[in-house]
Amino acid sequence: VLVAWIATRQEIAAIFFPRYLLVCSPAPLVFAAVAIAAIPGRWLQVAAIVLLLIAGVEDGGLIAQLQQDGRLLADRQEDWRAAAKLLDDPAEHPAAPVLLYAGLIEARQYLESGQPLKRKYATFPLRGLYRIDDADNRLFPLASGQATLETELFDKARKHGGVWLVTRLPLERTANWEAAVGRRLRAAGLEVASVERHAFGNVSVVWLSTTKS
Repeated sequence: VLVAWIATRQEIAAIFFPRYLLVCSPAPLVFAAVAIAAIPGRWLQVAAIVLLLIAGVEDGGLIAQLQQDGRLLADRQEDWRAAAKLLDDPAEHPAAPVLLYAGLIEARQYLESGQPLKRKYATFPLRGLYRIDDADNRLFPLASGQATLETELFDKARKHGGVWLVTRLPLERTANWEAAVGRRLRAAGLEVASVERHAFGNVSVVWLSTTKS
């Protein structure tokens, strides 16, 4: 973990993220087992195990999730197949640009790197198994805290009458992204005339129809 933190901090490799540190996940369990085994007395050991279980349930968010919608586990469905089908639907706007927020922690770093390969990786959900048509020309990555959007995006939005916004978030959590993109469009001389929203599990697809302001 320390090596991963140093590598990320020194910008050698961005690996201080949960999905890269899964290999270290058994370590706390092993440490806890050793510590409990060292406690004298069986009942004290049982009490320690119960306390650890309670702490784990609370820290894991299970109680909060249960209070929210009555389920222990949240719905994590992401129907990228349906999202890609809509984006390529001839009856919709199959050639319009697509702004994609893929939910990557390191997305902003990738966008600021200036490296085409990293920028492409920031749009991986619609480049892999469920690749959309003309992905290289249509996809534009989004990142939290991103200050500007590319001029090419605005040109394509003018040409096609709008822009797609795709987020790896439930529809109810996409409002801030809609507002941010709307501000960028207005700054470029485009007004959002209408909005169409579609939910595919935890993937949201929003069509922002634009007109010249």
